[in-house]
Amino acid sequence: MISMSIFTPGIMALALMSSVAIAQSPSKWIFAEQDFVLTPHEQLVLKADALKGSTKAAARLTHFYMNVVLDLEEGLRWAIVGAENGDPVQQYEAYYLLSIRASEEDRQRAGFWLHQAAEQGYKPAIDELEHSASTVR
Repeated sequence: MISMSIFTPGIMALALMSSVAIAQSPSKWIFAEQDFVLTPHEQLVLKADALKGSTKAAARLTHFYMNVVLDLEEGLRWAIVGAENGDPVQQYEAYYLLSIRASEEDRQRAGFWLHQAAEQGYKPAIDELEHSASTVR
């Protein structure tokens, strides 16, 4: 028999917290970024709006798929829609998501979106271009 005295209060608290987390159903999980969670109806409305040109709708869908559903392909799809709609933040996100892919064509296209975001004055894109230029020299 194991003596309870060998368990520190921290280990006991951790064990208690993990048992509570396991007991909760996934439908009751709380995401740190609750704004990223979308209902099926919200998804439909946002998809229609994004396809009509809304950069905000495309960004919400990108964040939903990247952070809640964890579907990188669908996240990239909506980042590109937002990028095509002219949002420099979505252009930068499309750059990043394409730049980490295996395909050389995807990585080349990433450069296009990086330059688009930089041309609109998006500071992270400008910084990335300056950094990449300084490392090439």
